[in-house]
Amino acid sequence: MNTFIKKLTINYKTLEEFQLFNKKASDPLAITEELQHDLIENSLSSSFFGLYEEEKLVGRMQLNHSVEQLSAENDYLELCKVEILPEYQKLGLGKKFISFVKQFNKPIKTYPLNETNSFWEKLQFKPIKEKTNTSYVWIP
Repeated sequence: MNTFIKKLTINYKTLEEFQLFNKKASDPLAITEELQHDLIENSLSSSFFGLYEEEKLVGRMQLNHSVEQLSAENDYLELCKVEILPEYQKLGLGKKFISFVKQFNKPIKTYPLNETNSFWEKLQFKPIKEKTNTSYVWIP
């Protein structure tokens, strides 16, 4: 199996590949609309990464660089969305995505769905209770 991760380009081919996720997800996330918006706005910068099995896009994530209080010392990565096509779940591909993000050696923050909390805890993310929800944070 040839698995690799790459930064996605903002183009119609990527948008077409994203349609596979919308057809298979019971509750599709807004990631496709965000890519579509970037495409319309002619954005050159992409915050989307794809996980490929051979040449097929089987996973996607949105990763943003954030800075709290405009201080470079407080910068972190915000993992907004991670999705793996259902037929590729439970194969360790989500862990590959997270290992890829950890290589940037910056704190990572995410707001997972409740049913994925154990996934994040297995990957050494710590829960942080906030006013309306729980985020998970990993510190290098």
